[in-house]
Amino acid sequence: CIKSDADITSDAGVLTLTSSGAGGKCLNSDSLLTVTGGTITAKATGSVYNYSSTAYGPGGGGFPGGGGTTDTSKKSSPKAIKSDGDMLFSGGIIDATSSSSEAIESKSCITFDGNAVVTAYSSDDAINSGSHMYIKGGTVTAYATSNDGIDANGSIYVSGGHTIAYGAKSPECGIDANSEAGYTVYFTGGELIALGGSNSAPTNSSSTQCYVSTSASVTANSVVTLSSGSTTLATFTMPYSLSSASILVTAPGMTSGSSYTLNVGGTSKSVSAVQYGSSRW
Repeated sequence: CIKSDADITSDAGVLTLTSSGAGGKCLNSDSLLTVTGGTITAKATGSVYNYSSTAYGPGGGGFPGGGGTTDTSKKSSPKAIKSDGDMLFSGGIIDATSSSSEAIESKSCITFDGNAVVTAYSSDDAINSGSHMYIKGGTVTAYATSNDGIDANGSIYVSGGHTIAYGAKSPECGIDANSEAGYTVYFTGGELIALGGSNSAPTNSSSTQCYVSTSASVTANSVVTLSSGSTTLATFTMPYSLSSASILVTAPGMTSGSSYTLNVGGTSKSVSAVQYGSSRW
């Protein structure tokens, strides 16, 4: 719908974008994409586009009588919001949906900050970064029906904001850092709940905010709260249902080794906080 060979900046107004073609994108920057205000609704409904090429050479399609071969390894997937460079959301209301691929994807880093309200829904990764991801502020909701809710090919740094991330059943995750390449998750602030088959967890002391993890099922519109005695540390309203999920919750004010009450839709359980541990829970 909107394509730039350079940067894209959106700071006001209303954009309603629908891409129905194979491999199409709603908002597509070859460089930096920045959203600081306004309202963006982006929906990509197309299928994957396969580029095909005919091989040339003895007996190939470039010569008379040659059969040739077809190369379908190059593909273009439909995306609601995509950039080849960094992506920054620091304001505005963003609603991104893709029916068959990532809803929001950067080939580099993604940063959420300020008062941005971002919702991403996809059958693939809802939000994917080719490098690190930074959640510094804003409200982020990611829902993936067949893959990871929030996925980074680098590390995920959570220092602020209010985040809800749904992933599919195992081996998919609510939040997924690239632990296979030595990356991890860092919690230093903010409120986050991640639900899926599993979740990436902090692996070293640079992650200073503790977290709890357990298993439970959630239903749409139910409320999940984390509390210490009469003090509520975090509250999340579940926009979707998910059964038998691994749940990870982090919020300010937690202490390693202390017990907290996690209430999921009216059912409470005691959970113990840790600062860091294995790469997966």
